[in-house]
Amino acid sequence: MAIENSGRRGRPPRNRVEILRTRVLMEKVCAYAGIAVKGYQCERLFEPGTITRKDDGTRMRSCKWDRYLLGTHSPSPQTLRKIYGHMSPSQAKALQVFYEHPMWVALAEGPLDADYWQRFYQSLPLSIQQLIFKRNTSGSQPKSLKIIRDSTVQGLLRIWNHDAFACLIALCRDKSITVDFQAQQSLSFAVHKYVQYLLISDFSHIPMLLWTYFEQVIVEDSRLSKCDLDLWQGGFEQTFCYAQAMLSFLLAAEDLGIVGSFKSQQLFLYWKLQGNTQLINQELAQAFNDPHYVLPESKSGLNWLIATMNKHLAKHQQVSIRH
Repeated sequence: MAIENSGRRGRPPRNRVEILRTRVLMEKVCAYAGIAVKGYQCERLFEPGTITRKDDGTRMRSCKWDRYLLGTHSPSPQTLRKIYGHMSPSQAKALQVFYEHPMWVALAEGPLDADYWQRFYQSLPLSIQQLIFKRNTSGSQPKSLKIIRDSTVQGLLRIWNHDAFACLIALCRDKSITVDFQAQQSLSFAVHKYVQYLLISDFSHIPMLLWTYFEQVIVEDSRLSKCDLDLWQGGFEQTFCYAQAMLSFLLAAEDLGIVGSFKSQQLFLYWKLQGNTQLINQELAQAFNDPHYVLPESKSGLNWLIATMNKHLAKHQQVSIRH
């Protein structure tokens, strides 16, 4: 359920989420291609034939790649094929999946009705649909959503990927569903945590743009405006400080060998929230500053976190506890 793309030659985005989407796509394109995030570098790589010189030596080019980098125009399907064609198959697939991800559907500017959200929910992976839809014994009946409770929110946060995040956003924005009080508080916390993660990952080059969009579009017209206001009213600086702390502890965990694969990263970020977070953070800092990276011996800090992660990792990916 991808956002409709602009015309054949690329036209101005219809809304701010398209600007976000295009900006992040082009950042990823430049990173994969190993070039500077500059229009000339992109044009020289993807369309070198459009760069010409006048008789006096002045360089001439279309500058459309500059507009893509700014997000003021979206690449056409033809341009996207050209980009994907310059990448390895795995890179091209990753770019396409990201650009066409349901996250952008969940973040689209409203107002968005119940039918819109119903179609959206049914586009999500089956593992997520099983968390939010009632069991339907008759295949002829349309699917109906459960009353959203804290257990559903926790189940989504535990998945810790863009699909789950998209669903969390939808549950915040969809006015046709029933969300109990505890789940509303959990939704606010879960979405804020994932926004922190986005600020240090996919949107690390444009964090303020993402935050402004959330603040002005998503929070204002959703359940987020009615609960845990301290999270959302603290502004960009507070949230960015939280995000930087998340990054610091994640990098420490990588150096300590606790986090390696993407799966272990997901587990680390989720289960750290479920345990004694303050103690885990203290022990991460202690182990990181130890010249031999020796882990503390307490049972309810890092040891608990690693043991819990290991329960969900294949044997060859499990972390050994070193003292």
